[in-house]
Amino acid sequence: MDVADKLKVIIKQYEKNMLSHAFLIQTNNTDKCLEDIKEIVKVINKTKTSNNLEKLIDLNNLPSLVIIEPDGMFIKKGQLEELEKKFSTKPIYSKYNTYIITNADKMNDSSANTILKFLEEPESNIIGFLIANNKENVLPTIRSRCEIINVDYKKDKTIDKEKKELVDLYVDKIYNTNDYLINKNIILSKYSERTDIEEILSIMFDKFYELYKDNINDNIKRSKYDKVLDIIQDKLNILRYNGNIELLLDSLVIEMRRSND
Repeated sequence: MDVADKLKVIIKQYEKNMLSHAFLIQTNNTDKCLEDIKEIVKVINKTKTSNNLEKLIDLNNLPSLVIIEPDGMFIKKGQLEELEKKFSTKPIYSKYNTYIITNADKMNDSSANTILKFLEEPESNIIGFLIANNKENVLPTIRSRCEIINVDYKKDKTIDKEKKELVDLYVDKIYNTNDYLINKNIILSKYSERTDIEEILSIMFDKFYELYKDNINDNIKRSKYDKVLDIIQDKLNILRYNGNIELLLDSLVIEMRRSND
């Protein structure tokens, strides 16, 4: 499954049985984000009896999945009242009743207040995804009740070969040497822009996520990779809030080495 790195944290939550009841996702590509979320919905809703689940989701025919888009200029109160009626019963073909609201920043006051009921009184069998171009245009009362994820899709999805090779070398030096100048010699000697560092960390995240998935039957290794994924995700979050790059990379190396002890 190929979804944006920052959305993979949702699957990790599900695997740990720590899934949030609602997510607000700020993105620069609503359509691509919707497709990624649908892939995640396939994973978290899979049951032993849901043989046609993926096909039903692809065709938008799964009864327990409701996708709401603006009706005209806005998402209207009636659309969310209809959602409430549909989700008054437990799902039959999946684990959760799941709703996805695209362009959630286009809810008017009455529709926003209607969705608050789902958010203020969450039920264990309901999961929500709100997709917005600008989370600041979503009511604060809604934002405060959602886990917020920022996903920036790049126009060119091709992974930079040079950066991928650099990441492989970087990880090897972290685990197999005691060199405390690797950030200066390997990363910062070539890249100083925040966008480049974010891409490098994202490639690292993807590298360890693949290892995490490939070792499904090895709990010791999965636990190790899980810790590393948490470390990298934390650094990505700090980087987004303009953290000092050099200090951030230093702490990354220290924490990754500790997690390997």
